[in-house]
Amino acid sequence: MQINVIHRSRFIYVVLCVTLGWSGAHHFYLKRNLFGVIYLLSFGLFGIGWLYDLFRINSLLLDYELNFRGQALLRHDDMKLLTWCLGFTGLQHFILKRYACGFYFLFTFGGLGVGWLMDLFRIHLLTESYNLKGYQRMSRITDHQLTDAYIYCLPFGFLGLHHFYLSRPKWGIFYLMTLGNFGVGWITDIFRLKGLVQNSNERPKWSLIDAFVLWFPLGFFGAHWWYLNQRPRAIAYAFTLGYLGIGWLIDIRRIPVHVRSLNRKCMLAGIIHAEDAESLQWDDSDFSSVLLPNDGGGLLKVSKNKVHLSRMTSRTVCLECSAPGVCVMPCTHFSLCVDCVQSSEHCPRCITPINGWATVDI
Repeated sequence: MQINVIHRSRFIYVVLCVTLGWSGAHHFYLKRNLFGVIYLLSFGLFGIGWLYDLFRINSLLLDYELNFRGQALLRHDDMKLLTWCLGFTGLQHFILKRYACGFYFLFTFGGLGVGWLMDLFRIHLLTESYNLKGYQRMSRITDHQLTDAYIYCLPFGFLGLHHFYLSRPKWGIFYLMTLGNFGVGWITDIFRLKGLVQNSNERPKWSLIDAFVLWFPLGFFGAHWWYLNQRPRAIAYAFTLGYLGIGWLIDIRRIPVHVRSLNRKCMLAGIIHAEDAESLQWDDSDFSSVLLPNDGGGLLKVSKNKVHLSRMTSRTVCLECSAPGVCVMPCTHFSLCVDCVQSSEHCPRCITPINGWATVDI
């Protein structure tokens, strides 16, 4: 009986596809309403989809019988066909629920054709990612894609679109107001875009290239010092044009030191859970390292500077006896001393089970 149903469905499908395929009638018959509407509005994807569907009858019927549509899975051949025929409108991105990219394609003719061309080679990856996320019942994709970043950067990077996409709104506004830092930042970003994407998907940190992009040509007005949280110096540069250019030239040597210092502060702030990393005063003359236990049971070498924690004394002492604290693992709070940590099972600050501790020379 099941075989008769399949043969009857095949016959009806062929009749509808041959006679009314331009209107998407065969897709409506298989309850593929979205593609039915697309075919109806585009005359069967300009006849290409209409012809192609005659050669994939068995595959479409099998999908219908297995009820794949109930799992919200997308077919790779469907997405490739849409990308080839209507990719310049961003329709494939709307179907993949990538609405920002879809509107971008719609209003820019597929990123002036660049994004459309790239989608022809990567649509199978985007479709597979969507199906995987749907299968795992995940609502959205959070990682930024390098190919997406290039689609935004290559034709319209001077407007900062790639920075908006990478969740760097301040940089996006800056590029929008200065036309990509007068083109210098835009060109630089083309070559460092991979690093920007990796940085946006990881913990934010100060970038040496970001600082130098601001240093030229707006360093005379202290733009790089604003970025490095040196506001008094930035204001002084704005009124003196970078100390008449002398300070601007010296900054070639000073910028790497400040970027390295800020990143070390953030690293240590993550260890001791500091509320204000900028309150730490650093001694860059002594760059030391310590060994901390890692998850694998070994020791992890962590580099850091000597710091003065006079403003953070209450956060680095034992909560039981007020003695100097040790780094409690895995939460990394300085909440117990050497004696108390050996008799405790949980961190008193966050109630996390203790699986080790380490003495950190800071």
